[in-house]
Amino acid sequence: MTDLETADLYEKAIDKFGMVEQLVVAIEELAELQKEITKAIRGKANIKNMTEEIADVLIMIDQVTRMYFIENKDIEVAKDYKLNILKEIVEKRD
Repeated sequence: MTDLETADLYEKAIDKFGMVEQLVVAIEELAELQKEITKAIRGKANIKNMTEEIADVLIMIDQVTRMYFIENKDIEVAKDYKLNILKEIVEKRD
């Protein structure tokens, strides 16, 4: 699927189901990923399921960013900031 087709699909989903419903789905998908991570911690990892849940979460993140007009460049700025914090924490432990 092209980026344009994906963007169109996201818009159709938001229009069809509504913003609130899609936000609820985003929360549900995050919870399902949390469940798979918890299973992995307990030694019952299912990589296929975890991969699918990560895909679901990424799809919903894309929809949330569209709903709130969050630009990828702004996400990258926030991500760089957070990575620098992580780097400082990791380097302090060495």
